[in-house]
Amino acid sequence: MTTEELRAEIDARPAGAVSARRFERARREVVYDEIAASCAIAGARLSSEQTRRLLESGRTVAGRLEDHLLVLGYARAALSVAREHPAVAAQRRLVTTVEIERLHETVVAPLAVLRATPPAAGWRRANLPPVREGMVTLPHWLIEFEMSALVDRIGSGPRNEGGLFEWLADAYERFERIRPFVDANGRVARLLVNVLLARLGYPPATMAASLLGAFEHALRAADAGNRQPLAAVLERAVRSNLERLAATLVDPGALRPLAHFTRRGLHLDALRKAAQRGRLRTIARGREIFTTQAWLERYLTERWVRRPRV
Repeated sequence: MTTEELRAEIDARPAGAVSARRFERARREVVYDEIAASCAIAGARLSSEQTRRLLESGRTVAGRLEDHLLVLGYARAALSVAREHPAVAAQRRLVTTVEIERLHETVVAPLAVLRATPPAAGWRRANLPPVREGMVTLPHWLIEFEMSALVDRIGSGPRNEGGLFEWLADAYERFERIRPFVDANGRVARLLVNVLLARLGYPPATMAASLLGAFEHALRAADAGNRQPLAAVLERAVRSNLERLAATLVDPGALRPLAHFTRRGLHLDALRKAAQRGRLRTIARGREIFTTQAWLERYLTERWVRRPRV
């Protein structure tokens, strides 16, 4: 299924109390996992479980105070984004420069207690060294103009549904190149993407550990002018969360391990490869992969349609 089809399936979910609770529980886990992943990229040394415990109980766990403050600041902004509703068609812009400044202020506020002289609020007033080879950071005197141009460029949304992730990659790369703040630019860039996704009705993009290598490569490619790898990584990051949420709508009794569906002419390796390529819809639980009879039949039908005629 495409990301648009998954989102449509989620939007059309039944309104029963049990399924609603199951969906909201999965949605909360998606948000918590995104917080843990993004903070890990920023240098926090808390695991997903430790992050969840901190956010749910408000109690610190073993580790550096800086890690806890970093997580609390990012979480405050991320949880606010998670409460967003899709933007109405009449809204002129999906995001404003004021909102971006507010995101940054929320992210860094808890860390201010560790600094003798907290940095000035708002756009930076000095130039920054490049964070990656080949990347040229914007001079500080152009920030206000370029940020206004950025929100004008992305504020009306993607030109078409199929171009969602190319549009997000463009927004992310431009923000990264501007680097409008003294610090926390990476965290704000990820939050900016998630704000745009939330206002278009999508879950956040989680840069899980399994995506980090591809994510870092994609950022270097974007620095050189090729945003396609970044668009692909963002799509994978959003799709995985859509699949997690859509999985809550499936009758648990219909799920069976892939091995349950093997038969003559349909081997387990073939099913695994179909799942890896996204042709067979599956659900991962721990190390085991599950599918349903209906999903298998859809895959087999589409495989027959794709088979070349002779």
